[in-house]
Amino acid sequence: MIRGILNTYLDGFLSLASDKEASRLLLIDESLSAESLLDLLRQWVWLQDLDQASCLKLKLWFQLSYSDLSLMFGVSRREVNQWLRNQRVLLLPTYRPTPNLAEGLSCFMVEQHLSPWLDGELDDLKRARGIHSHLGNCRNCQQRLESYRELQSLILLSRNHEPEIREDEWESSIQKLRSERKKQVSRVFISLAVILAISSLLAWAIFSKPEKMPNVYEIQG
Repeated sequence: MIRGILNTYLDGFLSLASDKEASRLLLIDESLSAESLLDLLRQWVWLQDLDQASCLKLKLWFQLSYSDLSLMFGVSRREVNQWLRNQRVLLLPTYRPTPNLAEGLSCFMVEQHLSPWLDGELDDLKRARGIHSHLGNCRNCQQRLESYRELQSLILLSRNHEPEIREDEWESSIQKLRSERKKQVSRVFISLAVILAISSLLAWAIFSKPEKMPNVYEIQG
């Protein structure tokens, strides 16, 4: 992965880490072998021992889809949907849907699906259109939607601002990686040489063994 992409998401990565200084070096090293941003994120979630509590931050900070989060945590999209909704509800003021006698979706149903609708992850197009229609006529749900958007802004602004990874930092890590790979190759060759030497000694011992000594009773006088 290139340095520019890593710098774009650097604030998010290090905001999820405990030890910023050590994690910065670790992140650079891990990014050099990562094939993509998602690949690096999956490794980072494991290295930082992150759980579902970080799901909403990951979603917003890295612009991830429910499918991305599903692969990252090894759960279904439905579970991801529930995690995100629960986290939003916990962070927002208590909401009491107003009675709705009009046709279409009720305020309660809109609230149940507002989280995936806001994320663009609601697969039921008929329900998505129903939510859109309801929001156009219900002031109460409009205010709830505004609360959701304000929460997203707060979470986006909660990231720590980290200095970008400099070119010299990047190059230093590349040289370190190359040096380690050379050492690994050398260790492999040394191991192969030792195995070959031992195999050769065993082969020599086996094939150079003298013929079976005759039994004393088989020796003719």
